[in-house]
Amino acid sequence: MVRNEAGKTMWRQSVSVAVLISLLALQPASARSLADITKEGVMRIGVIGEGSSLNSVKDGKRAGFEVDVFDQIAKSMRLKTVWVPVQNDNLKASLDKGTIDLTVALDNEKSALPSGLTTTNPYYCSGGVFLSKSREFKSSNDLPGKKVALQSGNQYFSYVKRLALENSVSVKQDAASAVLSLIYNTSDVAIVDKIEALNAVNTYPKANLKVSYPLWNTKHSAVIRNQDISLAQAFNSALKKSLDNGAYLKLSQKHFPDSVQCRVY
Repeated sequence: MVRNEAGKTMWRQSVSVAVLISLLALQPASARSLADITKEGVMRIGVIGEGSSLNSVKDGKRAGFEVDVFDQIAKSMRLKTVWVPVQNDNLKASLDKGTIDLTVALDNEKSALPSGLTTTNPYYCSGGVFLSKSREFKSSNDLPGKKVALQSGNQYFSYVKRLALENSVSVKQDAASAVLSLIYNTSDVAIVDKIEALNAVNTYPKANLKVSYPLWNTKHSAVIRNQDISLAQAFNSALKKSLDNGAYLKLSQKHFPDSVQCRVY
């Protein structure tokens, strides 16, 4: 009888432990602090969808300027990087659960920053530019009478609307289409994002393409939670270090014919 009661007690304890373990497993994961990230030695970086020309998969690995910048920053923080695909609609949840620690810059035209999130210092800057062949376009005064190819986007629409140039502008599906219209001489100048213009210079070296100074400035920053102040400070410090010691400039020169560094931090 004693043995039977002891067996029942052990069985109840085993069941209780199993239930406890199951309940713990059901608890939602939480965001990781900088101490947690440092302890694991890995920074989990979210990338929206398939990425961009700055961050794409080649031969099974992430590659591009953005990838190199984050690798450089992580190395300065004595961390490795792991890239995690995420979607806009679960961005906040992925950060809250610790699936990712931060994300690359969001598309300013398509994505409003969700509530509860903020940004680090910008790790590159772009903005609309004039892209032309042979002759350099320096200001809007050079546009009247010219065939203009325009990248789609609210900032681009607003720019030509202010200049009352809608009738001489051909709006293209994307920056690549605007660049091609210039290459094939169906337009005199294209107004596109600086990054796309610099990529075009690399892609068509014989076209003698000219890139103007940015018409407006667009800052691109990593996205983190409001409360992750220590992570933001560590990221910003590592970024500043790479700017100060020239490592950032070397990366920029590796990928582009002109600097994409933000002038003011």
